[in-house]
Amino acid sequence: MSASIYPALLLIVGGAVMLFLLGYVVPKFSQVYEDIGHNLPWLSQLLMLWGRFLAAHQATLAVAAAAAIALLVLAIRHAGVRARLGGLLARLPAVRERVFLYQLARFYRSLGMTLRGGIPILVSLDMVQGLLTGT
Repeated sequence: MSASIYPALLLIVGGAVMLFLLGYVVPKFSQVYEDIGHNLPWLSQLLMLWGRFLAAHQATLAVAAAAAIALLVLAIRHAGVRARLGGLLARLPAVRERVFLYQLARFYRSLGMTLRGGIPILVSLDMVQGLLTGT
Protein backbone atom coordinates (compact mmCIF):
# COMPACT_ATOMS: atom_id res chain seq x y z
CA MET A 1 0.00 0.00 0.00
CA SER A 2 2.75 2.46 0.89
CA ALA A 3 4.56 1.66 -2.37
CA SER A 4 1.54 2.83 -4.37
CA ILE A 5 1.29 6.27 -2.75
CA TYR A 6 3.98 7.90 -4.89
CA PRO A 7 2.63 6.62 -8.26
CA ALA A 8 -0.91 7.61 -7.23
CA LEU A 9 0.32 11.07 -6.28
CA LEU A 10 2.10 11.38 -9.64
CA LEU A 11 -1.07 10.37 -11.48
CA ILE A 12 -3.17 12.90 -9.58
CA VAL A 13 -0.73 15.79 -10.03
CA GLY A 14 -0.07 14.85 -13.67
CA GLY A 15 -3.79 14.67 -14.37
CA ALA A 16 -4.36 18.06 -12.75
CA VAL A 17 -1.56 19.63 -14.81
CA MET A 18 -2.95 18.05 -17.98
CA LEU A 19 -6.46 19.34 -17.23
CA PHE A 20 -5.06 22.82 -16.55
CA LEU A 21 -3.18 22.81 -19.84
CA LEU A 22 -6.16 21.51 -21.80
CA GLY A 23 -8.73 23.74 -20.08
CA TYR A 24 -6.82 26.99 -19.84
CA VAL A 25 -3.64 27.14 -21.91
CA VAL A 26 -4.83 25.37 -25.07
CA PRO A 27 -7.92 27.60 -25.52
CA LYS A 28 -5.73 30.71 -25.19
CA PHE A 29 -3.31 29.43 -27.82
CA SER A 30 -6.12 28.24 -30.07
CA GLN A 31 -7.19 31.85 -30.52
CA VAL A 32 -3.68 32.70 -31.71
CA TYR A 33 -3.68 29.86 -34.23
CA GLU A 34 -7.17 30.75 -35.47
CA ASP A 35 -6.01 34.34 -36.11
CA ILE A 36 -3.09 33.08 -38.22
CA GLY A 37 -5.46 31.34 -40.60
CA HIS A 38 -3.24 28.38 -41.53
CA ASN A 39 -4.65 24.91 -41.78
CA LEU A 40 -3.54 22.93 -38.76
CA PRO A 41 -2.92 19.18 -38.66
CA TRP A 42 -5.83 17.01 -37.64
CA LEU A 43 -4.42 16.14 -34.20
CA SER A 44 -3.80 19.80 -33.42
CA GLN A 45 -7.37 20.61 -34.38
CA LEU A 46 -8.59 17.78 -32.15
CA LEU A 47 -6.48 19.07 -29.24
CA MET A 48 -7.90 22.57 -29.64
CA LEU A 49 -11.44 21.16 -29.86
CA TRP A 50 -10.92 19.28 -26.57
CA GLY A 51 -9.43 22.39 -24.98
CA ARG A 52 -12.37 24.54 -26.01
CA PHE A 53 -14.81 21.88 -24.77
CA LEU A 54 -13.11 21.72 -21.36
CA ALA A 55 -12.99 25.50 -21.09
CA ALA A 56 -16.69 25.83 -21.97
CA HIS A 57 -17.91 23.13 -19.57
CA GLN A 58 -15.58 23.48 -16.58
CA ALA A 59 -18.23 23.58 -13.86
CA THR A 60 -20.23 20.66 -15.24
CA LEU A 61 -17.14 18.52 -15.69
CA ALA A 62 -15.85 19.38 -12.19
CA VAL A 63 -19.17 18.37 -10.61
CA ALA A 64 -19.26 15.17 -12.67
CA ALA A 65 -15.68 14.30 -11.68
CA ALA A 66 -16.39 14.96 -7.99
CA ALA A 67 -19.53 12.81 -8.17
CA ALA A 68 -17.64 10.00 -9.91
CA ILE A 69 -14.88 10.10 -7.28
CA ALA A 70 -17.45 10.08 -4.46
CA LEU A 71 -19.28 7.11 -6.01
CA LEU A 72 -15.99 5.28 -6.47
CA VAL A 73 -15.01 5.85 -2.83
CA LEU A 74 -18.44 4.68 -1.63
CA ALA A 75 -18.30 1.62 -3.87
CA ILE A 76 -14.82 0.66 -2.67
CA ARG A 77 -15.94 0.93 0.96
CA HIS A 78 -18.63 -1.71 0.29
CA ALA A 79 -17.29 -5.21 1.00
CA GLY A 80 -19.19 -6.89 -1.86
CA VAL A 81 -17.85 -4.47 -4.45
CA ARG A 82 -14.30 -4.91 -3.11
CA ALA A 83 -14.65 -8.69 -3.32
CA ARG A 84 -15.94 -8.52 -6.90
CA LEU A 85 -13.21 -6.10 -7.91
CA GLY A 86 -10.61 -8.32 -6.27
CA GLY A 87 -11.98 -11.31 -8.18
CA LEU A 88 -11.75 -9.42 -11.46
CA LEU A 89 -8.19 -8.33 -10.72
CA ALA A 90 -7.22 -11.87 -9.70
CA ARG A 91 -8.12 -13.05 -13.19
CA LEU A 92 -5.31 -10.99 -14.69
CA PRO A 93 -2.23 -13.22 -15.06
CA ALA A 94 0.33 -10.71 -13.77
CA VAL A 95 -1.80 -9.80 -10.76
CA ARG A 96 -2.59 -13.45 -10.03
CA GLU A 97 1.12 -14.32 -9.90
CA ARG A 98 1.94 -11.46 -7.55
CA VAL A 99 -0.99 -12.26 -5.26
CA PHE A 100 0.11 -15.89 -5.14
CA LEU A 101 3.67 -14.88 -4.22
CA TYR A 102 2.32 -12.53 -1.56
CA GLN A 103 0.17 -15.33 -0.09
CA LEU A 104 3.13 -17.71 -0.07
CA ALA A 105 5.37 -15.15 1.63
CA ARG A 106 2.72 -14.49 4.27
CA PHE A 107 2.25 -18.24 4.78
CA TYR A 108 5.98 -18.93 5.19
CA ARG A 109 6.50 -15.93 7.48
CA SER A 110 3.62 -16.97 9.73
CA LEU A 111 4.73 -20.60 9.73
CA GLY A 112 8.24 -19.54 10.70
CA MET A 113 6.97 -17.37 13.54
CA THR A 114 4.86 -20.17 14.98
CA LEU A 115 7.74 -22.64 14.72
CA ARG A 116 10.14 -20.21 16.42
CA GLY A 117 7.54 -19.82 19.15
CA GLY A 118 7.82 -23.51 19.93
CA ILE A 119 4.57 -24.70 18.36
CA PRO A 120 4.86 -28.17 16.76
CA ILE A 121 4.88 -28.33 12.94
CA LEU A 122 1.50 -30.07 12.52
CA VAL A 123 -0.27 -27.60 14.81
CA SER A 124 1.50 -24.70 13.06
CA LEU A 125 0.41 -25.97 9.65
CA ASP A 126 -3.19 -26.21 10.87
CA MET A 127 -2.98 -22.67 12.21
CA VAL A 128 -1.59 -21.05 9.04
CA GLN A 129 -3.34 -23.09 6.35
CA GLY A 130 -6.08 -20.47 6.07
CA LEU A 131 -3.54 -18.02 4.68
CA LEU A 132 -3.29 -20.08 1.47
CA THR A 133 -6.95 -20.97 1.07
CA GLY A 134 -8.21 -17.47 1.85
CA THR A 135 -10.41 -18.63 4.77
